[in-house]
Amino acid sequence: RYYLKIKPKHKGVNLKKVICSIIGATAMTVSAMAADNIAVGITAGTLGAGVEGTVKVTDNINARALLTGFSYSKDGSYGTDIDYDAKMKIFGAGVVADYYPFENGLRLSGGAIYNGFKIDMTGKPQAGNLYTINGRTYTSAQVGTVDGEVKYQKVMPYVGLGFGNTMVGSNLTFGMDAGVLFGKAKSSLSASGALSNPMLAADVSAQASKLDDDVSKMKVYPVVSMSLSYRF
Repeated sequence: RYYLKIKPKHKGVNLKKVICSIIGATAMTVSAMAADNIAVGITAGTLGAGVEGTVKVTDNINARALLTGFSYSKDGSYGTDIDYDAKMKIFGAGVVADYYPFENGLRLSGGAIYNGFKIDMTGKPQAGNLYTINGRTYTSAQVGTVDGEVKYQKVMPYVGLGFGNTMVGSNLTFGMDAGVLFGKAKSSLSASGALSNPMLAADVSAQASKLDDDVSKMKVYPVVSMSLSYRF
């Protein structure tokens, strides 16, 4: 009997190495694609200053996440007969979708933003001052400390128009946005002296209602911002 033996000229394929190579190449490709579709940047505007991140969803849709804040102090009467020390705090956090109908960077935006806009007001109880509350005059000793607050509802829908697409062209992109947040604003007003003075309590309540009527007309919060983003 004769046996014919044929020896391969090449060594057998190492399946383990092939699989590892494929997995490695796939991971590198996915990583490269993900990196090219992600951008981070800085932003500043009426929602404060902060950071934003952008992710490409489709060829003409991006998703942005933002986190901003700001604080400011200012004295004023704010529509009343009482002078206040006011502190304004702004905080914004939300997600916005940007739709690009053309190739020129113009974008239509919509989303939801947590609006932490808030004004805290504390009256100045200087000795000898006279306060007019709801048309009635009181001394600073009678009024005591006056506290007021103005704020918007927490989560507000956003619509706007902007310019700039960090997923197209240069890795460094300048962007602009202009739009509005829709929601209700409300206020509160109190005086420490009202606890022991029924007439003052009634006048403070009436003054608070007037303030709330004025504040309730604020049904939108304007959003204007600029940003600078870098795509990795």
